[in-house]
Amino acid sequence: MSDSVNLLTPVGRIVYESIFEPNTKDMKGKPLTARDGSPRKEYVLKLAVEKTAPGLKEFAAALKEYARNELGEDAPKHPGFSWKFEDGDKPKEGREIKSHSAGCLVFKFSSGYAPQIVKDAGRTSVLREALKAGDYARVYCKVSPNKETNPQGGLGLFLNLIIVEWVAFGDALSSGPDAESILSSSPVHLPEGASKTPSAAGATPDYGILDDPFGL
Repeated sequence: MSDSVNLLTPVGRIVYESIFEPNTKDMKGKPLTARDGSPRKEYVLKLAVEKTAPGLKEFAAALKEYARNELGEDAPKHPGFSWKFEDGDKPKEGREIKSHSAGCLVFKFSSGYAPQIVKDAGRTSVLREALKAGDYARVYCKVSPNKETNPQGGLGLFLNLIIVEWVAFGDALSSGPDAESILSSSPVHLPEGASKTPSAAGATPDYGILDDPFGL
């Protein structure tokens, strides 16, 4: 038995990424730490792969075979076994189905080291401004076992980022609230003296983006 195996995913949609600048805090805003208490950083990418995508069954089968070989035939039956994916049609309690994840399996890949980010089958490197959540990609990952049962991880698999291959553009996704849907539903009532056009007495303000915010 080997300690790890490398696998390539089918094409999926990036629904979350922190692969250029790593996370240093968890979802609650607390600093990420290693087991010895030292600070750590984490590069993360979540990839939503359609359940009908070519190659997904083979990718899932390879994960299941690896889990049985490395952790034991009955290990995947352990309560809370972590496969590092979520069913987009079955969100956690209290959460709604997200349109970008419906009909998909959403895999989470992470690493303490920055992955290679490329396109054109690895012939070209991808810059920060050329990739966004919403685009389509494949991930080359190293699968390794987590043989421990503890609150930090639990029995399961690690899907470690190695290479992210940008494949195609997609509509941008935001992890924050939808400003249009929130603000458009609430009418604006202007107080007395307020105006949406500048007064003749004053110069028209420039709300554009300055090349130099300090004006130097």
